[in-house]
Parts: sequence; structure tokens; C-alpha cells
Amino acid sequence: MMPLRALLVVAAAAAIAALPAGAAAKEKLDIIDTHVDDRGGVTVTVAAPAGLAETDLTEQFAVAEDGVTQVAQAQLVAGGSREVILVIDTSGSMNGRAMAAAKSAAVSFIRQLPDGVGLGVVGFGDRPRVASRFREAPAAAINAVRSLEARGETAMYDAVIRATEQFSSSPDVSRTVVLLSDGADTVSDASLSSAKSALKAADTSFTAIRLKTTDSEVAPLRSLASSAGGILLSANDPGALDAVYAQIAKSMKNEYVLRYASTGHGPAELRLSLPDRPDVSPAVAELQLPKAIPAPRPRATPAPAPPVAPATTPPSPLVVLLQNPWTMRGAAASVFLALSVLFLLLRPRRQRRVNGLSALMPARGRHNHVDHLGEWAKSRVDQALQRRNLTDRINHGLEQAGILLRPAEFVLLVAGISALLMLVGQVWKGPAVGLLLAVLPVLGAKVFLGVKAERRKRAFGAQLADTLQMMAGSLRSGYGLLQAADGVAKEAASPTADEFRRLVMETRLGRDIEETLRAMADRVGGDDFTWVMQAIEIHREVGGDLSVVLDQVGGTIREREQVFRQVKSLSAEGRMSAIILLALPFIVVGGVTLMNPAYMNEMFTTGIGRMLIGLCFALMTVGTFWVRKVVKPKF
Repeated sequence: MMPLRALLVVAAAAAIAALPAGAAAKEKLDIIDTHVDDRGGVTVTVAAPAGLAETDLTEQFAVAEDGVTQVAQAQLVAGGSREVILVIDTSGSMNGRAMAAAKSAAVSFIRQLPDGVGLGVVGFGDRPRVASRFREAPAAAINAVRSLEARGETAMYDAVIRATEQFSSSPDVSRTVVLLSDGADTVSDASLSSAKSALKAADTSFTAIRLKTTDSEVAPLRSLASSAGGILLSANDPGALDAVYAQIAKSMKNEYVLRYASTGHGPAELRLSLPDRPDVSPAVAELQLPKAIPAPRPRATPAPAPPVAPATTPPSPLVVLLQNPWTMRGAAASVFLALSVLFLLLRPRRQRRVNGLSALMPARGRHNHVDHLGEWAKSRVDQALQRRNLTDRINHGLEQAGILLRPAEFVLLVAGISALLMLVGQVWKGPAVGLLLAVLPVLGAKVFLGVKAERRKRAFGAQLADTLQMMAGSLRSGYGLLQAADGVAKEAASPTADEFRRLVMETRLGRDIEETLRAMADRVGGDDFTWVMQAIEIHREVGGDLSVVLDQVGGTIREREQVFRQVKSLSAEGRMSAIILLALPFIVVGGVTLMNPAYMNEMFTTGIGRMLIGLCFALMTVGTFWVRKVVKPKF
């Protein structure tokens, strides 16, 4: 009979043989990366067993945090939403068998990755070098790996930072750094803490492969992996690198991302499991959740410090003058006087009916005090203008502009507007703005007269050809020169009608017609009317058919006008380009100043910025004169 002990051994062996193959070694979940944001959002990257690669596990995960079940969303990491950077040590210590084994394992790893994975390769010796980028095909990454050569020192931290810089900025991409090294960092410019910060900022998982040698140090690799929530794998010899890389590739084919919102604080234990898969062991990881913010303690309010009198500088004499109340009273009185003058100039005068002997009698009591005050103000201004020889100059400008005001009236009008603007500026922003606004009407009056005179001159020149045709027709009909001019005054449009009406009136009052024509040419300006005046003077001296002369001059003026219009049409594009180019700097500077004022401070507050502004204005001035010379023909 068989002994009892032998029977037990046989029974145990039979029971073990009857167990399924998988019962001897259970498969397990593998947490690759964990990330916790400042608001408690937890993101976990987990690798399921390779045997479940064909099974959808998105609805089967159970998440527990310190034993409390959490509601998490799971998503399979597709190849197109993953970016992988291979960081390979190419220092001199890897030369020989280790470098060959690393290349072979990396090439095999690339071939095992799912389709669509973005892949980059970074080698590092004395300094990191990007051998292949994401946009290149897998074949290019394989060729890049095969081209790596071992030499130099070990700049591992610099290589980690360079690898994190290669990732795209898309928020929907899962990022992974796979680092292989056989030694410690020796020549990096960056520190270990900088490399850890770069991994955290890139939001990437990190897998470190340590090839055991006499020079290898495990502490830096473990610190990098811990900071990124990654893992550290070891290969005892170069021949084991194939198995390590194959393990990483298999995990990438069946990875899931789980996300949930945690309400905990401080350190916590995370447990992932598949309740429907009892043959798969759960995975456990440590989380560092945000710390609870303590309630603020009430602080004792410090006693207020005694006020310190600020250092003051004595104001300038101008500021003292403007702050004097009598100065403001004088300004107010000036404004009142200016408004009164404006009222005197602009108020309509009532027409009085006179007849019989009352028209010859002195008008006693019929003029009120307002009229006397207005006449007195205008007479005083007129005397001041005559003493400075300004009356004729202002009167000439008013006549050229076609403004029916006397010089004294125009000066009083400008002074009244200036005083009014000074009061508005004083009330709005202060004395400085008031003085600035007071100067604007004085400068603007001269510009206004020049623009008005130029427009009137162009309008008269455009009507001159038709005017000469009308006069030539009247002369051929038997009318005299003065009668032809009277017909133009009645039939033509302004300003031609206004000028010829004045010509007829002055001639009838006894002024010589040649002198009247010269005065008219001086008011309207232009070479065309000067020719007309000279033709009339020659006709009065030598005789002849004036209508034929006027027809010929009118034809010449029409041809000149046609050439001018043609040149204006042909140069329209150039003039518009010049306007746009001159306006564009101001538009750009204004837009940038409104959107980002600090960006333009360097231009206005530094010496080189002011020099550039001055250079720009100088070049713009030269360009403006150049364009004007190009598009303005001369005859």
C-alpha cells in the first residue's frame, strides 16, 4: 500500500496540472502616468493586459480613491492622438555592444507602435540633437535611430527639456517620453529640477529605461519618473533591451485615459480594477491632491502711520499766473466781450423806411447803443490793423476766398471764437488746454482762407472756357465788351458771375476796365485768365476781332484742361497709393496703441524710438514732395 504522504503529493500534482495556464501568473493593470491639476482634476493613463487588446474596456474600469468609489470617464488612446519621443543616450559609455542593442531595440519598438502615432527621436551626448520630428514618416525615424553614434559626455537633463519642446500644443494628445540611459548626467546646462519642471509643464508621461553598468545611477532616473508619475524599468544587459522596449510597445497598444474630479486633499491612494475580470490584478498608485486652503486668520489692523508731507517744488510763474483768481476773471470778461462782438457782427440789422424830408434830417435817436458799440469795436480793430499794415493783406485774402467781410469784422470773429474755445478748454481740462484751443482758430483762419481761395480759383478756371465762349457769342452779336461782361454776370454760375458783376459795377463807377481786369486777375489767379486779360488789352490797343481771339484762347484753355484731367486720371492710382502709404503708419500705430499700449512705450519713451519717429516723418515728407512733383505737370 502506498504511504499516505505519497498519496498527498500525487493528489497535489494532479490538482496543479488541472489548473488553467493563466492561473499560475495573473495579468495586471499597469498605471503609466498620473496627473492632478490645481482644481483636483485627476487624469490617469493605464495599460491593460495585452491579452485584452481586442476588448473594449471603457465601461469596465472601477476607480476608488482612499476606498471611495469615483465616477470616471475612460477613453482608449488611439494612435492618431498619441505622440512619443524616443530619447536615447549616445554618450561614449554606450559605444559598442550597448549602442548596437539600443538601436535594434528602438527600431523594433517603432515597428510595433500602432499606426498614426506621432514619433520623434532625440539623441544626446555632449548636447541633445533632434534626429527626427513628428511630421516625418516612421521610416525616417528608423533611419534617424540607425544614424546615431556614441561619443562624448552625457547631457541627459538638457535632452529631456529638448524632448518636451517637440510636442504639439494640442490638448487632445497623449504625450510620452521614453528615455534610455546607462549613466548619470555629466555636462547639462540645465538642472534636475529644471528637467522635472519641463516634464510637468508638458503634461507628459515618462518611462525611463536604465541600462545597468558600473557608471549608472538610478536616483536621477527614479526622480524624473516620480515627478511625471511615470515608471522606471531596468535592463541588466544590452540583450534585455528588446524585451523592455517590447513591453512598453505592448502597453501602448492597449492604453486608456481615465479622468475624474476629486474632492479630496493631500496624499491619497488610487486603486484601479476591472470587476468583471477577476483574473486581472488591480493597480495601485499614490496621488498628491491639492492641499485644503486654510481659513484666513483675522489680522490686527495696524495703526495708521502719521501722514508725511510730500516734497513739493515751487510752481512756475505761468502756473502761478493761471491759478490767480483775477486771471480767470479776466478770461471770463474776455469771453463775454468776444461773445458780445460776435453778436454785434452776426445780428441782422433792421431796415428803416425813410421818405421825404425825414431822409435829409439827422437820425437822432434812431441808432441804439448796441450798434454804436459794434461800430466802435470794429473801428478800433481797423485802426490797429492799419498801424501794422495788415489791412490790405487780410482784405486781399478775404476777396480771394470770396468772403463778404471787412478785415476788422473777420479779426473780431476769429477773436471771439478763440476766446470761446479758451473758456471751454479751461473748464474742461485746465489752463494749458484752454490756451492750446485758443491758438487753434488763429492758425485755422489762415488755412481756411487758403483752402477757400484755392477752391474758388479752381471753380473759376473750370468755368472760364464756357465764359469766353459766351462773351465771344455776345461780341459777334454786336454787343460791346462791357455788355458781354454784363451778360456773363447775369447768366454764369458763381464764382464767375460774382467776379464779372463786380467788374461791371466798378467800370460803371468810373474805374478803367483794364485796371479792373488786372484786379480781377489778381483775385482769381491763374495763367488762363491772365492770357484773357492780356488779349483784351492788346485788342484795345491794336484793334481786331476780339471774338476770334477769345475763341482761340478758349480752345487753348479747353485743351489744357483736357490734358490736366487726363494726367489726373492716369495718376489717380499713384496718388491713392501715396495717401494709403502716408496714412498706414498712423493707422497701425493707433491700432497697436489702443490694443496694447505698453507695446508702443519703447517707441515714445526711449531715445532710439524718438529718433526713428523723426526719421519716419522726414522720409514721409520727402516722399510727399516727390509724389507731388511726379503727378503735377507743368506747361
